[in-house]
Amino acid sequence: MVCIAAASCSPDVVEDEEDIVPPTPGFVVSTPVEVRALTDVTIVDADAVGATSAWAVGTGGTALHFDGTVWSAEDSGVTVDLESVFGILDADGDPYVVAVGADGTLIERVGAGDWRAVATTVEDRLFGVWIKARDDIYAVGDNGRVLRFDGDVVEVLVDEVLIDTGALDEDGAPIAFPISEPLKGVMGRDNEVFVVGPRGSVYRFDGTRFAREASLTNRPLADVYTEAGVWAAATDGVLMRRREGVWNDTEYIVPVPAFLQGIWARDDGDVFAVGLTPELFHLVEGKWTATDIGARVEMRAIDGLQRRLAADAPEGTDPGIEIMAVGAGGRIVRGPAALPRAGETSLTTVVVEETE
Repeated sequence: MVCIAAASCSPDVVEDEEDIVPPTPGFVVSTPVEVRALTDVTIVDADAVGATSAWAVGTGGTALHFDGTVWSAEDSGVTVDLESVFGILDADGDPYVVAVGADGTLIERVGAGDWRAVATTVEDRLFGVWIKARDDIYAVGDNGRVLRFDGDVVEVLVDEVLIDTGALDEDGAPIAFPISEPLKGVMGRDNEVFVVGPRGSVYRFDGTRFAREASLTNRPLADVYTEAGVWAAATDGVLMRRREGVWNDTEYIVPVPAFLQGIWARDDGDVFAVGLTPELFHLVEGKWTATDIGARVEMRAIDGLQRRLAADAPEGTDPGIEIMAVGAGGRIVRGPAALPRAGETSLTTVVVEETE
């Protein structure tokens, strides 16, 4: 029996079965492990029902695997804080996952529950990782550090990682200088890679050299997303949007002025974001909704994936999407059309008017 606030409930009252309203699919939350914080999540595969393969990482070397039903802990082999995780399906259809963190840590998942540490020769904290292919992986972190991993050896990009200022020296050569600031996020598409950092820093890599882009903001940028356009997560609830090489910070603003930490988008009209606030924000049909995750919860990252269509689905059916977000206290949010399983609790989502 469920008791609603402001309504009286009596243990002697038994509800008729036909009066029980089935739950409406939405967002659900669980805390499968006791940990100070989960810092990132990656969904690698999904079927018509939802995610079938996902990983989350966090403080103290925490690594979790979701098999479509339950989360289980894996031995990452490290005890440092892990900051970022990214996974893909390789050419054989098998999951391949890489995570990075403090002290130059880079680990890759090489089998069922088995992780292997990869030597990086650096001690900088690494904040972001992105996999283009099993033999082309990028990681970024403190002191402008950019690493490139070919599946065997990690290359510390030094001479190649220079910012083209657009000016020429007396010999006609481009004037460039190394990146010296911390880099917080990395992601690419086609033949370009974007990294972001403090003070509105955005750099675009063409495979040889980084060029700094004019983001037109001094806001710190915590995350970059490139699979449905190019986006960056910023302070004040601002989602930066890049179109035709130009960044804009006025078009997409969530209703709460949070320091946004993660973004996932299906298209311009279907955008999700989380930040250092206890809400998950969703732009749908031109309106923002906010899902309340609970008091004193800061969210750190979000990922999504389009589900696969069922074999018997009618032509033109939208397969739907699966979203996961993680944050403080080891909380994991799943949705947006999920029914609660054992250990999960339904969350409340409301339409929110944008603040002026």
